[in-house]
Amino acid sequence: MIAHIPGGTIILELGCGSTAKTGTILNAIADRDGPEVLHFVGIDVSQQALDLASASLLEHCPQLLPKNIDLICADYLEGLREAKARYPDAHLCALWLGSSVGNLSPDEALAFFKQISTISGPKMQVLLCTDLWKDEKVLHRAYHDSQGVTEAFIKNGMVHALRALGVPGASSLVQKWRYDVVVNRELQQVEMWLHATSPAVNGQMLLDDGESVLMEVSRKFTMANIRSLAFKSGWYNQQAWSSGKYGIHMLLSNLEAVQRCHADTDAFFAAVPDWTITPIDVRHPFAFYYGHLAAFATIKAFPEDTPSSLENMFSRGIDLDLADTSQCCNTHPDIPSEWPSPKETKAFVQKLRRKYVDGIKSGAVSMRAVWLLLEHERMHLETLCYMRAQACKKSFNCQAVAASNGFHANGHDEEKSSEYGDDMVAVRRQDVVLGVDEDTTQHFVWDNETPRTSPIAVASFKVASKPCSITDFRRFVFREQGYTSLKWWDPVDFNILQKQQQLMPATWSLAEAHDPDGESLFIHKPDGSYHWREVCDEPVWLSLAEAEAYAKSRNCRIMTEPEYHCVLADSSAASRVEDLRGLGWEWTSSEFAPFPGFKPTPEYPVYSADFFDGKHFVMKGSAPCTHPALVRDSFRNFYQKQYPYVFAKFRLCSN
Repeated sequence: MIAHIPGGTIILELGCGSTAKTGTILNAIADRDGPEVLHFVGIDVSQQALDLASASLLEHCPQLLPKNIDLICADYLEGLREAKARYPDAHLCALWLGSSVGNLSPDEALAFFKQISTISGPKMQVLLCTDLWKDEKVLHRAYHDSQGVTEAFIKNGMVHALRALGVPGASSLVQKWRYDVVVNRELQQVEMWLHATSPAVNGQMLLDDGESVLMEVSRKFTMANIRSLAFKSGWYNQQAWSSGKYGIHMLLSNLEAVQRCHADTDAFFAAVPDWTITPIDVRHPFAFYYGHLAAFATIKAFPEDTPSSLENMFSRGIDLDLADTSQCCNTHPDIPSEWPSPKETKAFVQKLRRKYVDGIKSGAVSMRAVWLLLEHERMHLETLCYMRAQACKKSFNCQAVAASNGFHANGHDEEKSSEYGDDMVAVRRQDVVLGVDEDTTQHFVWDNETPRTSPIAVASFKVASKPCSITDFRRFVFREQGYTSLKWWDPVDFNILQKQQQLMPATWSLAEAHDPDGESLFIHKPDGSYHWREVCDEPVWLSLAEAEAYAKSRNCRIMTEPEYHCVLADSSAASRVEDLRGLGWEWTSSEFAPFPGFKPTPEYPVYSADFFDGKHFVMKGSAPCTHPALVRDSFRNFYQKQYPYVFAKFRLCSN
């Protein structure tokens, strides 16, 4: 979490409480930045609470220097105004822990976050904690506990209210009243009610016998609820963490999110020594993508402006048809005989960035456009990681002999393997709904994620608890000669494989040319090359065509997109299926196709439509280089079946 909090940020807490949770965060920041840099501002309406917090802070975070503690007695918004006045130029991170946002109605929460943004300006982020929607019986028990703690709390509140209104015998009166908890599924909230079983009178009738009072509401959230709240109130959901019961969200201002994204892009390209190379021959060179990100953003942010010739040149990349690379799957500008130099491209990018950053500051660029631009740039940063892995491979292959020293001698060691039949998890038959609603005022999602489908009946099936590992697939490649056995392959896939002269996954290579056992095998990632024994238990990354060939050799198959969602929905199965959402995109055997009622993204109508061609297939989850903001269950990544460069894993499945 603190990786998203820049050094020198002032940590500000709304409602200090015991500071036990706060201390955990502060200690981590102090360990990273040093105690002198750490500064804490606590805001609470109660001076007594602040006095207690001051003492407990030093107990929970002994590294925090007393001179760096600043306490403000005020309500949240007035406290923020005062904090901003005291530290006008500082970057602030507000901690709002304990799911206090659940005490606000949807409209109140929306207004509150808009007010925070207005008061604090763009140099602000919020670490927001929320209680998540759960099983209704679990929620009911939590607020109607067997020891009667919550009931006593609610009744105590009513006693004080009646006393303030002059009702005699309020305590004995309220003890006779009936406490009730209602779990409101429609509004996703828990309601605490008191039902008067005798009247409350103070000279006039306040509550008649049989009347009910809604004493408290505790709203619960889904991760999508908070994403929607952020979108509507002008914040960007940079990352979220969930235990399944509790959610934590890092919200950034629009401008802060864009500037951090640009910094990440610049850092990536600063590490690329030669922008002119094309590590993947069905893509453009590195330099194109630096120009493309800025050109795309400007064109989408200012659709009324006529793009320049350079903006048009960089407006869209290519997706060559792997079955016939003379053809392209998508529409794109003409490819120039020579791309602009890196120096020209950098100047072009800086000019465009200034334009749309100024547009964000002035409000000329909509919230929807900001989210579209951020997700687009973050997706491309991931594809650039695929390119960098291939660049690592090419560099490695030039020095392969030196890199292999000492490894081939171990060629006869027996590696451990897994037998797929021993780790299959049964997934129950169920109906699943794919997609999300398409209300563009509530959130940003891509067109292929919408609309929500009707329930899809999915029969029971079995799926491997773990994705296929490098060790397992290495056996298929070298011992079983899987890439030369046509019987495992779709004929079209096998033909493409032979044209590409591919004998193993694209991120693999041998340090020694004549190595039938594959002991000199290296795996290439964006950060370098690893001997296979160093990463043997990690998932293998490959194309769907390769995954299907392996599955066929095991008399299995690859699961479908609805089956993927079945695993997520089956709590028993989900607890046993490892790394479904991470360590690599999860291939499905589902063709990338629109959901019924599909409507193209207005700002980018060809985003998905060009690829509803029967050649692209759906992937779910995320890869290690996927930006956290893109990790959501509705997200549908897609690539051609034979595309071998993406960081995508698979697991075996059977009926």
